[in-house]
Amino acid sequence: MAWLCLGAPVATAAAATQLSNGRQVLLERGLQIQSLGFVDSTPLAPASYSTWAGAHFTTFGSWYDTNSEKKLGWTMPWSRWMRTDGTNPLTNNETTQHLPEMVSLQYGDELNQDTTGALDATTTNTIASTFASWHAQYGSDFLACTNFGANNASKSLTPAALANFQQIANPDMLMFDAYPRQYVTMAAWYTETAKYRAAGLAGNDGTGTKPIPYGQYLDLYRTSYGASQPSESFVRLQEFASWAFGYTFVTAFVYNKPNNTGVYPTLFSSDGDGSPTPVYDQVAEANRQSLNLGPALVRLTSSDVRMIPGSGKTIPSGIATWSVGAGGSDFITSVTPVTSPGGGASASYSDILIGYFEPLQADNSDFPFADGTHFMLVNGSTSGSAASGAQWYHLTFDFGSSGFDSLQLLSRDTGLIESLPLAHLSGSQYALDWNLEGGTGDLFRFWNSSVPEPGAFATLQFAFIAVLRRRIRRSD
Repeated sequence: MAWLCLGAPVATAAAATQLSNGRQVLLERGLQIQSLGFVDSTPLAPASYSTWAGAHFTTFGSWYDTNSEKKLGWTMPWSRWMRTDGTNPLTNNETTQHLPEMVSLQYGDELNQDTTGALDATTTNTIASTFASWHAQYGSDFLACTNFGANNASKSLTPAALANFQQIANPDMLMFDAYPRQYVTMAAWYTETAKYRAAGLAGNDGTGTKPIPYGQYLDLYRTSYGASQPSESFVRLQEFASWAFGYTFVTAFVYNKPNNTGVYPTLFSSDGDGSPTPVYDQVAEANRQSLNLGPALVRLTSSDVRMIPGSGKTIPSGIATWSVGAGGSDFITSVTPVTSPGGGASASYSDILIGYFEPLQADNSDFPFADGTHFMLVNGSTSGSAASGAQWYHLTFDFGSSGFDSLQLLSRDTGLIESLPLAHLSGSQYALDWNLEGGTGDLFRFWNSSVPEPGAFATLQFAFIAVLRRRIRRSD
């Protein structure tokens, strides 16, 4: 079994990487920001499709409920939790009329709860046979997965247990929950996030040649309607930090109120969906910005992720401190939090994440921005509004003989590619002053300004090509 050091560079050369079914599904379906909603097991089901769609979720995931589309009268991409006792099978309506909209099926939840750090052989084998059965019945155009609990150190899976599970069960995706507002520290959350990244990149065979997607549940619930709400910076950080680690799938836990005395939504101030809170708007904006990065994120694979700990903090276990050479190159020579453009070093600042990416495939003609080497810079603020947590960063570069002299940015506001000139220092050295709101990240790639920009048509046609590929695959 090949080993991966958490947070260390992982071999991801496009020519050596094979597409797993999970990565293929996401190339077709796009970046997933799902919402876990409740139709049956709830005091009041959602009533407004426009409210759900206005939050920019990609898929309606439902808790054990049968055929949420039919019951709600909505047509949308959907996912479902499947009971381990088989008492909520897909309905005839789902399999005959709505199967093309099915994105993922989750077998049970948090089945690793025996405090050993592993999953027992009987459960693992049952999951393996269930996944195989699902694909035999419903085809390959969806993600078969389960979800592991990581909100208690004694129940969290070890890397060896994850590798064993992958080898036997052959999941399309790995999934976990930790809930850093409710159960674990931010440092522990980062450690789990790094662990599942490493396991997903290793792939089910452990060689790293066929990585699978990895996802997590977002902490978007509270313990009562009177309990505190997450800050806007925290809302954003859960998503943008996930993207920096190479995640391509997240699910909001929860959308509306379930029949659970300890779980209440942060998006609404009462049962149902008729009373959106300010957090609803914050989630909607985080989702919108993230989806503008989606076409690139699903075409990239994480090659490294590093952190510069915030003031007075230490590096979380499983993550390496940023240094020159991270990401397999010496292009970025410094990342310094500063008080203002051209100002001095900040005396106090939040964690800084720097994620590195390479193309998942050799051919990115349907979305050319995915070509080349990329990095994402994330402001790790967890408190206050996005605006109040904003931070300036001074970055320096030495491009040596690479030919690079600038950056390109995939705008999270518009989804368009923007050229980003750098301040020339001397020779092949350049600098950039950049501002990021709290919890927010930007995706860049190294660029040579003398190279012609990709045509607008080439950049925008990816959606049509993705739909065409999906139709062809279904007809095979």
